[in-house]
Amino acid sequence: MNDCLWDDNLAPREAIELALRRSATMQTEQGHPSGWLIALSVNTCSPGHEHIRKLLEARRSRIREGCLKCVLRATGSGELAADTNAQALARYLHSVETGLSTEARDGATGEELNAAVTFAMKTWDASRLQHVNERGREVVLVCFWYSADICILHRLLCAKM
Repeated sequence: MNDCLWDDNLAPREAIELALRRSATMQTEQGHPSGWLIALSVNTCSPGHEHIRKLLEARRSRIREGCLKCVLRATGSGELAADTNAQALARYLHSVETGLSTEARDGATGEELNAAVTFAMKTWDASRLQHVNERGREVVLVCFWYSADICILHRLLCAKM
């Protein structure tokens, strides 16, 4: 499901979005328990099963590293602004993926989860250097990250239309 995060043949944004969409699909498909064991088990592992908790924690860490790899590739290529907080963006994207599990477990549909993925990818787009709107004016996008709370507030600063 997340192997695409290490596929250098995919553009970094494409790899992240593909991982999130695959996750949304897998977690809501018929015949599959809703949610994702790797994410949901963090709250249910008893002290007697610490080895299992550590195994699942390592798996989550690897996925977070894959997100970071994509963000770093994007900042290195100029797809994202050089001053993008790569750690925060990677943690945010990973948090979206693990959050899909809770939503799926609570009954969200694949369509609803994919809509959330679409919205989350706007965060990636907001981290780009510059864009030009349809009137040709420069639109500067700025992100403010609050990684301690794993939440994001982004503002669009653009020329008056």
